[in-house]
Parts: sequence; C-alpha cells; structure tokens
Amino acid sequence: MPRLLILLMFVVLTGLCNRITAQIQPFELVQNTGLPDLAHSWVSWGDYDRDGDLDVAICGDSTGIPRTYVFRNDSGVFTNSGFVLPQLTNGSIEWGDADNYGWLDLLITGNDVNGDIKAFVIPFSAGHPIAAPIPLPYAVSYGQAHWGDYNNDGRLDILMAGNNLAKILRNDGCLVFTEIPSQLPAVTNAACNWVDYNNDGQLDAFVCGHVTVGDVSKLFRNDHGMFTEVAIQPQGFLGLSLGSSKWADLDGDGDMDLLISGVDTASGYLLVYKNKGNDIFEMMDNYTFNLFSTNMDIADYDNDGRPDIMVNGKVHSCGGTAVTLLYHNEGDMIFNNYYTDMEGIAQGGTAFADYNNDGFTDFLCSGISAYGLTATRLYRNTSGTSMFFTNTPPFQPENLSALQSGNSVTLRWNKAIDAETPSAGLMYNIFIGSGIDSADILGPMSDLGTGFRRIVGTGNTNQDTTWTVSGLEQGTYYWSVQAIDNGFNSSVFAPVESFAFILNGITSPHGSRPKIYPDPCSDRLFISGISSLPTEVSVYDSKGSLVLKCLVADGIDVSKLQPGLYFAKIQTAEGIFRTSFIKK
Repeated sequence: MPRLLILLMFVVLTGLCNRITAQIQPFELVQNTGLPDLAHSWVSWGDYDRDGDLDVAICGDSTGIPRTYVFRNDSGVFTNSGFVLPQLTNGSIEWGDADNYGWLDLLITGNDVNGDIKAFVIPFSAGHPIAAPIPLPYAVSYGQAHWGDYNNDGRLDILMAGNNLAKILRNDGCLVFTEIPSQLPAVTNAACNWVDYNNDGQLDAFVCGHVTVGDVSKLFRNDHGMFTEVAIQPQGFLGLSLGSSKWADLDGDGDMDLLISGVDTASGYLLVYKNKGNDIFEMMDNYTFNLFSTNMDIADYDNDGRPDIMVNGKVHSCGGTAVTLLYHNEGDMIFNNYYTDMEGIAQGGTAFADYNNDGFTDFLCSGISAYGLTATRLYRNTSGTSMFFTNTPPFQPENLSALQSGNSVTLRWNKAIDAETPSAGLMYNIFIGSGIDSADILGPMSDLGTGFRRIVGTGNTNQDTTWTVSGLEQGTYYWSVQAIDNGFNSSVFAPVESFAFILNGITSPHGSRPKIYPDPCSDRLFISGISSLPTEVSVYDSKGSLVLKCLVADGIDVSKLQPGLYFAKIQTAEGIFRTSFIKK
C-alpha cells in the first residue's frame, strides 16, 4: 500500500455528500476578506509596505479578463492598494528585492488581455511602485517565473519555464536582465524551481513540463554558472506536466527532497523523492491520484517541526470536480491524508503563510471551485493549543566567520537550534551591506532589526551553513545570518560581523557597482567606490530615455528630475559602470 493513503479517492468521490467529522478541523474559512475571486491565478505573500505583516499579490482572470492586484494587510484586514499593474493571467507573480533597495519588487508573467505573453519586473520603494513596469526579454504563460541568485553576486536572477521555453536570466544590475546559455528543455504546462539540492552553495535549476516527445522532469546542476543535467540515480524523475513542484527537507536530514505533482500520458501523480546524496533520489511514493491542473505548497502547519503538504487540483472523473487536500507529515517520509472541509480549488495558486502573526500557519488558495466558479479562499489556522502549540522562532546562528580566497569570500556559521524543527532541517538567510546597518550588497528580504521575514520561503542559502560571494568591490563589508524553520518563522540576525575585501589583480570584476549617495536623493548626487574620477555621467529614466548628461565636479544636480527610479552610466578611465538611484 502506498504511504499516501488510498482514502484520497474516497474523499474525492463521496466527501461532498458524506462529511467526516471525527477529526478536528485545523483550518477555518475567513469570511469577507475582500480578496478578488480569480481563475488561472497565482498568489504571493510579501510585506511590501514593511509594516510587519504579510500582504498579498495576486494575478489571474475574472470572466476571461486578466487582473492583477496588490492587497495591503492591516492586522488581518485586506485593502486593495489601487496600484496600476500589468493585467496578466495564466502565469505567476512573486515578490523579491531585485535591486537591493530593501523594498520588495514584483516579478509577473502571463497572458495579457490580447493573449500576448508578457513578463515584467515592477520596482517598488517606500511601499509604492516607483517606475513603469520593466519588460523582460522573455516571458511565459502556462508556466512560472521565480527569483534566485544563481551566481552569488547578491542580485536576484530569474528562472522561468512555459510556452515552449525555459530560460535563466542574469540580473546585471539596474534591473537589466540577460539570458545565459543553458540546456534547459523547452516545456509547456510547466513548473520550475531554484534549489541547492547538493548543498554546494550554488542554486541549481529544476524544470518539468511537456515537450514534443512527452513529459519531462529534469534537474540541472549549477557549476559556477554552467548548468548541466543531473543523471538521477537509480532512474530519472518521472516526467510530468500540468502540475507543480516543490523542494523541502521533508525528513529533516539536512538536504532538499522533491515533491512533484502532475500528469503524464497515463494518469496523474503525487510523487515524493527522498534525496539520498550523490545524485541518488529514492521514490518514496508513486501514488496515482487522478488529479491534473494541480498546485501545492509545503509548510509545517501543526508546528511539529515537519513540513506538511497542501495540494489542490481537478479530478479527471466526476465531471472535473476540484479538491483541496492536506497531507500530514508523520515522519520517515510518510504522509497521511488529513480530511478537511476546505473547498475544492483547481487551476490556481496555493500558498501557506502566517498572515495574522499568531504563530500558526494559515492557507490561501485561488482558482476555479468544484462548482466551476472563480474563487479565492483564505483559511485561518484555528487549532491553537487544543491541537498543538505556537511555533517559536529558532535561535540565532553562532560563530560567524569570513575567509577570502582569490576574489571571492566564503561566509560560515554554525547550525542553529529550534524547539520544533530539527537543527539539520533549518534554513538560513544572510545579508551583506556596505554599511553596518545596510543590506545593499545582498538583501535578505527580512527586517534587519527584528528578523521578520518579508516573504514566505526558504532563505537565500537554502540549508547551507557556508556561502561564497563573488563580484565584490574592494572595501569593508558587514554581514549577518538568521535561521528559518519549517513554519517559515525566522530568528533575529546574529550580531553583525565585518570583513575587509582586497582585490587580487582584478581591477573591475563583472557587475561592479559604484556607490551613489544619498539614495534616495533630493537635489544632488555624489559618487564613491571607484578609483578614478568619472569623466561623464549619463542618467536614464525607467523607460530608457536619456534625461541628463554631465561632467562631474561637485556632485550631480538632479533637482529638476521627477520622482522615480533612474539608471546612471558612469564613464571613467577604467571603463563604464552602471548603477541606479531613486529621486524623491
């Protein structure tokens, strides 16, 4: 008998008529949230206004018309921000700090009202969009796009897959993204993830979906920016499409395992692969459960330290009934279906988050209901101490150290401990700044003072306790690290450490970034971080139009520029440098 109980089909076929009441329901539907009902949707939690609670970005369609919204969370009350955003559906939306200004930006991709496929980065500052959406060179629909720093230069890059392509876009700074060569498969009805599956301190890429000869699920190892397909042993992953994929340390042994759902030519599956190291993955469950158009998320909803699974989708039979299923992690890679009375949802987004900061992980889903209607449902975790205790944050990591080797620096720390999540299962998140109270080199997407995590997800080092950083300018840097548990609760940052970085024979590494200050600015700008005086500075607006060109003597007069995001090209005797700044 597979470990994912065959009770599932009983739930699908008879659950709507015969309610099982023996189990206490851990989630309660929140009424009148004001969140929009959208189909073919995606949801992302992120504290974009930095007020200490998680807000919601959502895209999808209503009556076939694409919609995109950001809803502000004020102590559990959601209000439409009214931001003018690209209206897209059949894609994804995700928060991430793309420019290291400390404010979350939006990555969105999908179909517009004309059916054209578009993708944009929308820069934010002070809780508002600060420029027109910046188009990306590639876009996907019926797929996803995700942030991740694959080359450890402190800037978030992009992995995307869908509509017969899969691409990695390098963030070159100033919100300029460039495709890098890769052998990723051209997939449709796709899912993708960044993951450091082998704990070598480099983000690898996973892609699944449909290709011309069937369905594929492939993992690509990152070797210093070169992506090579991994020969999974003892046999490759089952190829799936029209589904979802997630990576998490499901067994608490210190490496990331794979959970993947979808269909092949025969049936639908929910598969659990245990990462045994050395490119060996053992299929723990091969469970045919006849669902398609699935989405899922992973988090520890009951605070026992083990990540659980929420999956929704559409049943092939029963006229395409939608279901939402909760699988409880019993340990030892065993997952049991826990019956809930949550409404069935398919063809949409799924996301765990503690939206009301009570220490219990809540759940948001959006898509098409079992009745064929658009639906967005927020479920509050109401179990409290009647079933389990509040999740407590991990202790901060200790024994931070930094060691330069050549023109890179390796940061190290000890594993932290936590009352719920095993020490081996904790994740970590670092920041690096040019000043003791800044994170302008590598942003953690967390509050530097409290440690509050402004997104819901793994830390930027996954589970690694060492992280190598490249592309630094010569100077002194400040850094720290926090721990994150399986409920996505985060510790405070460890006491800030510093290191001095000295370039060894390289005058201008790729991606050099001079410092423009003050940033944001009012009337005048100054430049530091370069060894020779600029000979010319050109300033461009977010649409790429030249708005100012000058020689630098005693700063740059920007008093006549309108408020917003600008990019500066700084020409010196050493070469050309590019950076960005905000005009207040």
